[in-house]
Amino acid sequence: MKTTQKAIITKRTKAIFATIVFVAILFAVDQILKIYFSTNYGLNETETVFAGFLNIGYIRNYGVAFGMFSGMKWTIVLIGLVMSILISTVLVKSKQVYIRVALGLVLAGATGNLFDRLSVGYVIDYLQMPILPVVGSTIFNISDVYIIVGCAIILFFEVRNKPNSKNDMPVQF
Repeated sequence: MKTTQKAIITKRTKAIFATIVFVAILFAVDQILKIYFSTNYGLNETETVFAGFLNIGYIRNYGVAFGMFSGMKWTIVLIGLVMSILISTVLVKSKQVYIRVALGLVLAGATGNLFDRLSVGYVIDYLQMPILPVVGSTIFNISDVYIIVGCAIILFFEVRNKPNSKNDMPVQF
């Protein structure tokens, strides 16, 4: 193996390792927060932190966003597993840092909620932002924030790096 190939492999290995550590830290933060809220708040108990802006508490979400598809645990788990595998595959192959960061966020969020569904049968939600239009009454968790921020990063860079022609592809996997 040539020195250049070794350098590329080493650089790639470091990038993959850094991404794994990043995802693991985000996952750990998510689980610590869920443990905190589920042990320090009663079920369906909420508390106002900043009036009209942030409430915290503890609810059990048996569905996905907005409680949709409640009662379809195994379908949600299967979709979550398939998506996590696909995201992991793209993440490992990606050469662009912003894609690795964004997909790392999405993967950490997806696996955090997937872990909840498999371990306790529901997702632990604890944040509410009444100030947000349309979704202000929705209670969510940091995993949901990871997913939204990851998708927003991809959207931002894809719009910013809009191809000049139909044959250009801004994302390189």
